Amino acid sequence: PDLIDADLDGIFAARRAWFAPLPDFGVTDPVRLGALAKAYSQLKGQINSPCPEIPYSWTTPDRWPHRCMWLWDSVFHAIGLRHFNLEIARESLRAVLSQQLPDGMIPHMMSPEGHSEITQPPILAFGVAMIQEAAPDPEFVREVFPKIERHLEWIFANRDSDGNGLVEWFIEA
Repeated sequence: PDLIDADLDGIFAARRAWFAPLPDFGVTDPVRLGALAKAYSQLKGQINSPCPEIPYSWTTPDRWPHRCMWLWDSVFHAIGLRHFNLEIARESLRAVLSQQLPDGMIPHMMSPEGHSEITQPPILAFGVAMIQEAAPDPEFVREVFPKIERHLEWIFANRDSDGNGLVEWFIEA
């Protein structure tokens, strides 16, 4: 019932405003512009609002069946987002880091309902470096560095069984 009197034109204008500053990368062909618009729309649809369990905007590869936040996907999304929305790029990494477990491990899948018990190879520092390359922000690095350091300490403590500095990978024991 509340939507009956809603300002739909205003709502749609606010939603279109998100797209207004996005670069067109010099594309002029209408078909390619349509594809670019679809790609932006797809990416926008994968950004979730903060919630009590994940206090930052976070991304998901798709709404179904992978509707959770995934470690690698979030980093790859941040790398792409850095080209046109640095704040959402940084937020997507903050979201992942906000789910770090007390021992330093960051699960490979997280959601407001819980997390997996496994992780993926560490690429968070690479994502931060790519964002820094686009727009240096020393404060952001100071903020995320301790959590990335703890995660790498966990990786080397739990994924380098022979102590040679080259981590092994497995999903099952």
